[in-house]
Amino acid sequence: MPSLLQDFYMIPFKLLEGVIYISIAVIILNRNKKSTLHRTYFVSILSWGIYILLDMILYPLAHFETTYTGTLTIDSQVWEIPLVANILRDIALIFAGILAVGFLYASIILKYGEDYAKKPKIILTFFILYFVVVIPTILFDVTIRSGDYVKSYFNIGSVLMMFAQIVILLIGLYYLAQLYSKFEEGIPKRSIGNFILGTALLLGGIIFFIVVGLMNLTAYAAITGPIGHGMWTVGAIFIYKGNTRS
Repeated sequence: MPSLLQDFYMIPFKLLEGVIYISIAVIILNRNKKSTLHRTYFVSILSWGIYILLDMILYPLAHFETTYTGTLTIDSQVWEIPLVANILRDIALIFAGILAVGFLYASIILKYGEDYAKKPKIILTFFILYFVVVIPTILFDVTIRSGDYVKSYFNIGSVLMMFAQIVILLIGLYYLAQLYSKFEEGIPKRSIGNFILGTALLLGGIIFFIVVGLMNLTAYAAITGPIGHGMWTVGAIFIYKGNTRS
């Protein structure tokens, strides 16, 4: 569980990641504002940048809150539920859920074309997918504090969102890999390759944090935190490179 010192230590890393994501999102959009693919990556990457910045704020804030919505007992230990931190957490999760769904939609655009991706049934399917992933997470996920420690309670909501993001990104990678194999050497193949690398790094970062959580490597948070966020940051850079060549 992160202490106040650890949460403050992570601020520069999260700030850098959030700024890079938002900057890349704006650059991608400005390259071609009419392209559905560029707009999709813009919304997805921008949303993740906002999520990271909210995540950067809410955990340090939770250490100083004096207003609580209740308590939660875990293994005989009583945890407080900070009000504002949990509101920010819910808002953050709304943005976080957009990334994986948006990247899968971008993979559909790349594989089948914009006309297919714009069909009402396809758009409706992705809206349903998004709400199925995000709503349970918001309902069950809770940020809690006990003494000098703050964490998000790892429960069914957290598991659902992480598992869903992994599955969605794996499907997106599968579509991209199929498309990659159809091209000879050239700009299109290199673009798809960058999309694959970027998506794989985002997926790897999610899996990395799951493993860190399951192994309870709190003592190594000063190392594991920057590694995971570094993977996500580099992933965005590869997505940017793919868009500059597309």
